[in-house]
Amino acid sequence: MAKILRNPHAEATTGVDLQVPSIMRYLERHKLELRGSEVVDIGTWNGERSHAISVRLSPLHIRCVLEPKLTLEEFWQSKKCLAIWTDEGD
Repeated sequence: MAKILRNPHAEATTGVDLQVPSIMRYLERHKLELRGSEVVDIGTWNGERSHAISVRLSPLHIRCVLEPKLTLEEFWQSKKCLAIWTDEGD
């Protein structure tokens, strides 16, 4: 059903979207493509979704293949770290 994937959370918060680019790279690497006709959200924002499947596509529900006991969101939250860049002249 999807022609385009959208991450409403990243759009609403102006955050960096890592999810849609990752999915699109996966599809490209495996010579797959989206052939639908609709924009489909990955997850929800403020309870809004484009399709019923949007909730199932959320990282809160998809299991991580590296650690199947965790969802992708749990895996991401457990692995993220804060990086601080400074000018080399400092």
